[in-house]
Amino acid sequence: IKSDNMGKKFIVSFPMNDNEDQPESYQSILIASNADGIVKYHQAGSSNIKTVEVGKDAYTKLGSDNETLPNDIEFKGTDEKSNKTIILESTVPISVFVINSKAVTSEGYYSVPIKNWGMEYRHLSFYDFNEVKEWAGGFHVIAAEDDTKVDITINGVGTDQKTVNGIPLGDSFSIKLDAGEVFDTRGTGETRGIYDISGSLIESDKPIGVISYHERAMIPATRVTNGRDHLSEMLMPTESWGKNFYSMPTERGGTNKGDFFRIMSVENNTEFKVRWYNPETKEIIGVWEGFLNKAGDFEEYHPNAASACNSENPYTSINGFAVWESSKPVQVMQYAYSSCWDNAPNADPFMMLLSPVEQYSQDLLIATPIEIVNDTFEDNYLTLIVKLNEGENVANALNDIYLDGERLTNNYPDLADNVIDNAIYHTQKITPGFHEISSESPISGVVHGLSTLNSYAWNLGNNIKDLTVQDTLKPQIQLKDDGLGKFKVTFSEKQNLPKDQNCEDCKPQEDSGIFREPTVIEINNFYYYLDNEIESDDWAYGTKGDDELNYIFEVENTDFNAKIIFQVIDDRCNIAIDSIVYTGTKSVDNMVSIEGNLVELFPNPASDKLSINSSNKILVDNLKINNLTGTLMLQLNEVSLPNRININDYEIGVYFITFNYKGNNYKLRFIKQ
Repeated sequence: IKSDNMGKKFIVSFPMNDNEDQPESYQSILIASNADGIVKYHQAGSSNIKTVEVGKDAYTKLGSDNETLPNDIEFKGTDEKSNKTIILESTVPISVFVINSKAVTSEGYYSVPIKNWGMEYRHLSFYDFNEVKEWAGGFHVIAAEDDTKVDITINGVGTDQKTVNGIPLGDSFSIKLDAGEVFDTRGTGETRGIYDISGSLIESDKPIGVISYHERAMIPATRVTNGRDHLSEMLMPTESWGKNFYSMPTERGGTNKGDFFRIMSVENNTEFKVRWYNPETKEIIGVWEGFLNKAGDFEEYHPNAASACNSENPYTSINGFAVWESSKPVQVMQYAYSSCWDNAPNADPFMMLLSPVEQYSQDLLIATPIEIVNDTFEDNYLTLIVKLNEGENVANALNDIYLDGERLTNNYPDLADNVIDNAIYHTQKITPGFHEISSESPISGVVHGLSTLNSYAWNLGNNIKDLTVQDTLKPQIQLKDDGLGKFKVTFSEKQNLPKDQNCEDCKPQEDSGIFREPTVIEINNFYYYLDNEIESDDWAYGTKGDDELNYIFEVENTDFNAKIIFQVIDDRCNIAIDSIVYTGTKSVDNMVSIEGNLVELFPNPASDKLSINSSNKILVDNLKINNLTGTLMLQLNEVSLPNRININDYEIGVYFITFNYKGNNYKLRFIKQ
């Protein structure tokens, strides 16, 4: 099992794009799948549940333009609760991407599965933008469960400003949300490049999802005269932030001046350093070092050397392969500039949340827009970063990177030259629709697309595991034989180890939760299913997995031998493997002859005493009783037959008696009832 960007349950919302009067508004949900399945979906609070089929290696679109989504699903209010979300539940793991498209302004985001939601976030967007209209930055909070209490503290910059509901910086308030409800708040849009509530703290007592967005902005806020666009990105909870990042500039068809970046702290007194390199010469272009005093503080890097659009200086921003390092966990957002800044006429702003190296995955399903009414988005670009494992050979790593089933080096043989700081970087154009990326090494990246006066971007989605918890413990597996080829299997994550006595800051190691249903490695004459007497069908929709998962493994035809080898993964990619071997009834005789002596078990089935009848007296070297899983129940040496054995304490099920006589084994089967 590899780590991936998939899940089974999602809740999607569409923050305000531009304003509610903007014409030609289309909202879309793009679903990528590598297995055939069914997705049920409905608007929160509605009983009108619809279904759509998803296919192996395929792309499925739900959209307001094809009437598979409500045409009024965009959230047009502010500072209020709403049921304007779409809840999706899939029978197979899927990846979900969301795009909100209007005539000249579009943007999208990777939808984080509910299993990866957390309970603490820091909002990160952009300054309010008062120009033709009053456009503001803000955030959505979505609840996964009923009766979720959310505490919000408004932080940021712009001391004399307030949110739309009159909350000044530093003040807090609380709300209650039910499952699927979304709460929105944002600035007023009355200033330009001054007020920004980025850094606001969002905490809850149950898992929530948070989407940061901006209605419509130009970047940089005060130095450009054209190039406005919507911004949106779904955030990672603070427990999932990391200390190491890589970035590459976005391809926008302009004069290649790099991108705008923000970095935000989760703890006080955080140092950071960024080095960016020329991808061709590998020479350092620039270095940026900084210090974030308080949790939620952010710094931004943009081209101070230029004063207006179309400057001749090509390296005034972070432009090249960049290496990010910090002393404490941070989140990093990458923004494209307005079109006039670097003479990219078809590429307006968008933003992409960078994945920490600590959260890189190995299997990624992605989708790019297709058949969006407003925009064709035919120019789509994939940027990949592959982190080499310690001591890993570059050539070996490249041989294990596949895009849509084909080794990446088949089309890009010079990739071995693209290595800086023990990481491989690569950008290429990709077609609209479904794509699958796999690698044996940790991998991440972003996708962005361009259209006439429009653009979008999203990260590829990665692990969003809690980095504050240490877990190197494998899941535990318990097998219980229910008899006649039926086995109850319990996967559990309930172990704890004491804190390292030599490390004052260390936490005790603890299990982090079962991540997904078991995966079969080898199977013969077996089938398996969720133990519905114990587990609810929606177990996989919870957050952070579960500490226990129960399955039934059952032999299809008990007359014949059967075998199954299976594995299960936890939230830290620790894998446990086990197997069940079953001996069929027709593979064991009801009676055996030991040197002319007929040996038979009676009664069979038996409840308390089991008689071993023999036509003549015989002394066997030893006698063993095993259950179906091979566990030794009894062993006796130099046993005289006939004999009688007490099985009263045995659990109900199938057992085997093996006699060893003069180096030969003879086996019989009995049932304890």
